[in-house]
Amino acid sequence: MFCTQCGNQLPDNSRFCSRCGAPVGAPTFASNQAVSATPQTPSAPAAPAAAPAASPTPAAAPAPTPAASFAAPAPAAPATMPAPAPATAPAASPQAPASDSLSMLPAFVQAMSNRLGEPAQYIPELGAYLIVTKRFSAALANMHQHFFVSAYDAAGYPEMQAYMKACSDWALNNYQGALRGLQKGVVSYAILLQHPLNANAVAFTKELPKKHFAAFDLPILVDPFTGACEMLEKTPVWGFAMWKGIKKAAREALGF
Repeated sequence: MFCTQCGNQLPDNSRFCSRCGAPVGAPTFASNQAVSATPQTPSAPAAPAAAPAASPTPAAAPAPTPAASFAAPAPAAPATMPAPAPATAPAASPQAPASDSLSMLPAFVQAMSNRLGEPAQYIPELGAYLIVTKRFSAALANMHQHFFVSAYDAAGYPEMQAYMKACSDWALNNYQGALRGLQKGVVSYAILLQHPLNANAVAFTKELPKKHFAAFDLPILVDPFTGACEMLEKTPVWGFAMWKGIKKAAREALGF
């Protein structure tokens, strides 16, 4: 088989010439011209070229879908965040036992014992803990200091007065030495934990103590929750230097 246009030998069943591209079986060059005119219509293949032009429209379509996908998770996250907030509400319940100063007594006594470097013992007849220490200083020369610590939220003026007297009597009666008034030196700190502080009990702590030859009484009120501390503010004229040292020692023992 040969091409009718260029004479190129073609294999059987060929439809186009591999050299000139003419269709097999075209009778003459003139007829091929006519055929070339008709292929102008086959420019329909240009229609597939127009098909890519349609592709921009699908390309624009995917753009909105990602935007919508980001918007969806955004509201989902805030919806779950407020839920944990109510979980913190039960934290208000532990404040109930905070009104009982007696519950703070053991830890308070232990802290004082650590500061003074002396052990604490419980005195059943007083319902109080006792820490005894000796401070050697210019103001407190070999003074036997008795720190009594108890707790009573309902104590007023008479209760505070009775507590101070009981602590002072115990310290003087159990002091191994000369009779009362002749001892080398005894200081009784009647410390009472209270919450809230009672105004009448506070008034008792502000009263000037009675004169003793060598015995000193200092009532003290402490709120273990607020850290408020009430004791004698004025310094008595008698034993002025001793009283300054006594109040200073009390603040050191209490950690204030």
